[in-house]
Amino acid sequence: MSPIENTETADALLTERVCRVTLDLKIRIAEITLEKLRRSIYWDEADQESSLARADRQNRLLRALLRNEVALKQFLVYVAAGDLRSRLDADPVINVPVRDEDEILKLVVRDLGAEGTRLVEEAAAVGSLLDDTELFHKCFSVDWDNSVLSEIEPMRAEADAEGRKA
Repeated sequence: MSPIENTETADALLTERVCRVTLDLKIRIAEITLEKLRRSIYWDEADQESSLARADRQNRLLRALLRNEVALKQFLVYVAAGDLRSRLDADPVINVPVRDEDEILKLVVRDLGAEGTRLVEEAAAVGSLLDDTELFHKCFSVDWDNSVLSEIEPMRAEADAEGRKA
């Protein structure tokens, strides 16, 4: 009997290997402009003052994030991981530390001192806190079209199992 006749499944697995893929990805960060605000669902023609105040709070938070390199790096990982998940059919295991958005933004607010306290108080006065960041999220744009696949590295067999640990 030949080895082919002895195989009962359609695809007999001989081995499985892991390739590490490095992708250089640009994330563009732009402030909230009046035009962007007016095109959003958060523009209220009847209450323009509140709409502008919300956008101003989120722009101040964005500027503070850009000044905090540690928090910015964590937030970029959060943005890239979230965007990757939304683009794939499957939910990949992301084996890098992705902190919760609220944890990252609380670091930024804390670093702002009195300005951070005022920012939180203003948001609380209108019934929102850090979860009021919809426009803030629109400031981050992941440029998948111009991403560069810079490396594909087949891993050693021993590294395969280690590389996939969650």
